[in-house]
Amino acid sequence: MMGGSEEAAWQLTKVYSPHILNVVRASLPRVIRSKVDSQDLLQSIWASLLLMPEGLPRFAGPDDFLGYVAAVAKYKVVDKHRHYSSRKRNVYAERGVAETALADNDASRSDRPPKGSLYTNDPFPSQALLVEDCWRQVVESSNERDQAIVTMRARGETYESIAETLCISERTARRTVDRIIKQFFCK
Repeated sequence: MMGGSEEAAWQLTKVYSPHILNVVRASLPRVIRSKVDSQDLLQSIWASLLLMPEGLPRFAGPDDFLGYVAAVAKYKVVDKHRHYSSRKRNVYAERGVAETALADNDASRSDRPPKGSLYTNDPFPSQALLVEDCWRQVVESSNERDQAIVTMRARGETYESIAETLCISERTARRTVDRIIKQFFCK
């Protein structure tokens, strides 16, 4: 480290690594766990933090530091998820032997997992973060009026009240929301 105590850096890694590892492991979707070593992610997080200490904010205490490092860990997991969800490396397209056997047996086909099953169609936390991140990018790339329309609609306001508040037509409000939703799904 430049300008910092190497012993202090070792002490930080010793104290906080188990906590960060818990965040990484809890955030990694099951389908990616076999592809990504959580220890490698942990080292990547520490490298990001310790190799450029001048970019770190000041922390009021250990809880602030742990919160910051946990956020860095979650972003690293999201990056790995993006990597393995790309068309070239789509782990969701891979099928195991058990899944193939189930798919070949017409009697066991179902759109829903069996009741009481450990499998679920709910998104992983990292998937939810990806969707939120993409949505935020689409909305932020829009102009102020469009952002206001989408924000108001997301709060549950009717197109009529949006039109009245922003002095636009109801049709304009509907078209704006439709256009932004299309941009989101086409991204």
